[in-house]
Amino acid sequence: MEGVKMLEKVLLHLDNQNIKYLKLQGFDDIDESDAFPLEFFSKVPLPNIEMLAVVDSAFKEIFPSKLPDTENYAKILSRLKKLELRNLHKLESTGLELLTWVASSNLAWLEVECCASLKLLFTSSTAKYLVQLQHLYISNCEALQSVIVAYQLHDDDDVITFQELKELSLSKLPKLENFYTGKSTLNFPVLKDVMVTECNRMEHLFTFSTAKSLKLLNKMEISKCESLKSIVVATEEVDKPRENLAFPNLEKLSLSQLPKLESFFAGNSTLKIQKNWVEVWISECSSMKTFSQGDVELPNHQNLRRVYIDGVRFSEDNLNAIVSQKFENRSKEAALMS
Repeated sequence: MEGVKMLEKVLLHLDNQNIKYLKLQGFDDIDESDAFPLEFFSKVPLPNIEMLAVVDSAFKEIFPSKLPDTENYAKILSRLKKLELRNLHKLESTGLELLTWVASSNLAWLEVECCASLKLLFTSSTAKYLVQLQHLYISNCEALQSVIVAYQLHDDDDVITFQELKELSLSKLPKLENFYTGKSTLNFPVLKDVMVTECNRMEHLFTFSTAKSLKLLNKMEISKCESLKSIVVATEEVDKPRENLAFPNLEKLSLSQLPKLESFFAGNSTLKIQKNWVEVWISECSSMKTFSQGDVELPNHQNLRRVYIDGVRFSEDNLNAIVSQKFENRSKEAALMS
């Protein structure tokens, strides 16, 4: 691979001890293996590398499963704090679904964009090791069906906790049906910002058990998801009428252009949005009949909350009643026009 050979020559003339960021771009002359050439790290050690970007290339694998010294090469990923993968149209495996690579991961920032052949990112077994991950951005991956897939068919007794994840962004993923396909409980104890747009096969975002872990959630923006029916879906075994769902730090909730959205929370528990200052924006959600199947509690004083539906501000206390009345008005208007 001529590009790799040239890269080796260049790096050999630099002070490798001070290289913390490496960007590899335009590697289209890939040999039969189609794998990222990790071997050159043994020829040109980069002991302090923290950020790696691979863009505009034809690799099918980044951290491949078969290498003569996989354990030694795994140290590369253990040093990485930021990984960017962009415009890799043939990419089928990042290697982050392989335990060998992530067992000692310190990855804090992961951005995956325009990887048209990628179908999954992690397995349930490897996701448990991404304890340092703080930012996860995935966009324009046409084949992606799930971010995390169950490692085993009966992978239902575990808890997967993203201990440091603060930002989650899912954008333009037309085949994404679920964030996670298994039955384990996902926890996001420090997640603050969630942005989801144009994920047209997704029917819900969080389960009730996962939503209970979102104690630090500050902002949620969901838009242009054609099949989305609810943001939080309830299951019989965990959604008990006396068990509340609380978002104590939520300041902004935006739901827009969600034609099949029926409610924010499809459960009977009381939904509590407790932050002193909160904004709720709902627009172009024509199927939304109620905000929650159970009661909704907002801050008492109207100056501490702003509720907008299709651009109109409402000051009433009962968010369910506001949404229901708006749905009835739309239905009447549609009947008159038909």
